[in-house]
Amino acid sequence: MVEKMRLVCPSCGASCSAEAWGNDAKARDVLAVIAGLERPALVVRYLGLFRPANRGLAWDRAGALVEELRSLLGLSELSWRAGRPLLVRPGLWYSAMEILIEKEGVGKLTRPIQNHNLLKAVAYDLAGKQEAGQEREKEEKLRYRADAGRTVGTGAHRPEALVVKGPQPESPDIESVGAGVRGLLQKLRENRANENR
Repeated sequence: MVEKMRLVCPSCGASCSAEAWGNDAKARDVLAVIAGLERPALVVRYLGLFRPANRGLAWDRAGALVEELRSLLGLSELSWRAGRPLLVRPGLWYSAMEILIEKEGVGKLTRPIQNHNLLKAVAYDLAGKQEAGQEREKEEKLRYRADAGRTVGTGAHRPEALVVKGPQPESPDIESVGAGVRGLLQKLRENRANENR
């Protein structure tokens, strides 16, 4: 007798032969969609959050959830509650799934969750943090450029502005500069005195 290969769901622990899962059209469709996603094993674990603790997740429900998830993964922008739209990269959705799975693992999330709203909230939060980090980075670059311009002088962004050509002028003698300034001040005082007469 030939042993059938048995598959065990990593999320709910259900055990069934590969042939049985392959013969169920709904199961086959759901698994095909999951297999087409970037991180299928993570998606299966995320879908486990929708399963009540004492029973399995129906294939119809799993199919609807996977389709909703697939359309979320295709979004490039996400608006949440009254917030403004933020850019969302595909990898960010997977990070949000990992966070939710971790929360469930440490008892900070109770199963079953009802919809993808928690995923959206976490993804929106991550997108906001990512955008804030990018803004900080931009500001630092601008500040660096501005500081470089003040330190070196105008044209600091051009390499040729840093090159000094020709002979260097000699440093002026401090005492002669001081005497020259004193002489100018004396002349100004004399001119004022003459104007007041």
